[in-house]
Amino acid sequence: MSEVQPAQQSPEEVQELFIFTPCEGDSWGVTFEKFTRALEHRTPGEFSLAVDEPEGVLPASRRLRFGFTLDDAGIEGFFKEEPEGAALRAVTCHEAARFAEWLAEKIIPPGGSLAFTTRVNEEYGLGEEEILHRAAPEIESQLLEHVERLLSLEES
Repeated sequence: MSEVQPAQQSPEEVQELFIFTPCEGDSWGVTFEKFTRALEHRTPGEFSLAVDEPEGVLPASRRLRFGFTLDDAGIEGFFKEEPEGAALRAVTCHEAARFAEWLAEKIIPPGGSLAFTTRVNEEYGLGEEEILHRAAPEIESQLLEHVERLLSLEES
């Protein structure tokens, strides 16, 4: 996969870049400040933040880089206001599902949508998938199915 993982790894072991966004036409209306407050509440004193200014060709936008601890693992990611979304680098489906559950509970407004894609999915030109559930176990199942499909594409 894009994180230079051997193809023989099980889907549970694969680490990938997961990108979470509202579905097309929807908006979370979340600012850097709101995301930062929610992250502070989630892991008090246990996270890092930095704002990257856009570089290069427009329409680049600022992004908030963050890090936090999840199940004793250091997780890194970024959040953008435009286009809206959050991403986690080199995480398992389990870790991504826990983060997506947190997004659904603390970031996404009631009735708001949640979709995801991965770096490999983008490389194949495949679209995002809507996450229909809001609990980590169901989200993890959907992410695992996605990774299994990507692994089968890479094997062919």
